[in-house]
Amino acid sequence: MSSLSDITTVARSGVLAQQENLNVIAHNITNVNTKGYHRQSAVLTTNPANMPNISTTIPYSQGTGVTVSDVIREYDLLRERALLDERSGAAKDEFLANQLPDLESILLTDTENGLAQTLTQFWTAWQDVAAYPDNITMRNVALEKGAQLASVLNKASGSLQNYRDGIASGISPNITGSVADEVNSLNTMTAELQNLNRKITLYENSRVSTADLEDRRDLLVADIAKQAEIAVDADYNISIDGQLLLSADGLTRNTLNITTADPLTFDVNGAAVNIEQGVIGGWNELTGYIESLGDNLDTLAAELITQVNALHTSGYDLDGNLGLDFFTGGTASDISVNAALYNAGNPLLNNPRLIAAAQTLYDPGGPNEGPNTGDGAVALAIADLSGDALAALGNQSFNQYYTQLTTNLGTQIGTFESLAESGASTIAALENAIQSESGVSLDEELIHMITAQRAYQAASKLLSESNTMFDVLMSITR
Repeated sequence: MSSLSDITTVARSGVLAQQENLNVIAHNITNVNTKGYHRQSAVLTTNPANMPNISTTIPYSQGTGVTVSDVIREYDLLRERALLDERSGAAKDEFLANQLPDLESILLTDTENGLAQTLTQFWTAWQDVAAYPDNITMRNVALEKGAQLASVLNKASGSLQNYRDGIASGISPNITGSVADEVNSLNTMTAELQNLNRKITLYENSRVSTADLEDRRDLLVADIAKQAEIAVDADYNISIDGQLLLSADGLTRNTLNITTADPLTFDVNGAAVNIEQGVIGGWNELTGYIESLGDNLDTLAAELITQVNALHTSGYDLDGNLGLDFFTGGTASDISVNAALYNAGNPLLNNPRLIAAAQTLYDPGGPNEGPNTGDGAVALAIADLSGDALAALGNQSFNQYYTQLTTNLGTQIGTFESLAESGASTIAALENAIQSESGVSLDEELIHMITAQRAYQAASKLLSESNTMFDVLMSITR
């Protein structure tokens, strides 16, 4: 038969198990608003039974009570992994939605002095020269508008390059810039994650609960996913583009490095990795937009130089001489008005007479050959470039080419704003689903608490009654 000692042991196990159960419930309640917290549950397990033997008088096994065998956290692996993947893409979309307007500002500057308006003013100045070819003031205006146009192109090109240098510049391993800061942030988080993985591995086969450590790990992994797209396998090994970043046991940790600043490339442990998502992926994609915009500006500037110079050198100036190149340089960064025509330091020293507005001479080749001061045909041809569809510009005019450039950029901004909004909605939906499954509900915890309290009270009552029975037995034997 069971002894009073056996009853006391069973009752005691119930008191201790329900006490630990209540501790877990209390932990849940106090963390109801803790970011990243997953609800925990005490796993109650029956103690091993006492098997019958020659010293007992009963022919069957006997229960010995209950114990808390583990504390687990509620975790929806499928949704958590889906949320992790979504964070990387959403972070990149939001980043580009916020950063691309900076490039738009560089291109547009302001409506009065922006490239589109300056181009229009440049063509208008040549129309005025064509209408009044012998007017020095009109010629000076053409020089000034040409210089202003070159300056706007110089500024836009320089601003794009400065912006690009701010993203990443220098030589590995001394690359600086915004991407370097993001990479350092990622490596700092993986260092903290390494310590967490070591602790989790150390405690996983013991009675020490790792639930809180795992919550902290998930928060760090989520932050890392916002930086770059990562893969987390079932054992919690973390990799980027197939290269191991951190092992599950925390014994192996490799750093993400920037190998070159232009073009922007990365490696992990010497192996090249491609980063397309997250904030770092956003910076990487942004450099592509900057390079493309710079190439577009160079194309526009080069074609402007080529077309204007071809016409200007075919004409005659006010002294009857063939025209010089109107523009010098070859790209948006170095285009300028020929110094022989325009003095940047002192416009009073300009040479407007050298503007070749005329297509003809008086008595060409004859004894009375001289400048045709009333001819503005070349100036008109230059002004007409404003509407010419040019093959180098995709069969568009200069203004159409630039307008399409800014329009395409604006469209991209709208696209990424839409994607960022969609990504935020998807993340919110996944977070709500995870919260309903794994989050703390005060109503549910109250029910669990009442149930555990009742079990605790019953076990305590059993313990009290067994003590009373023991006292009665002791009084009989006296």
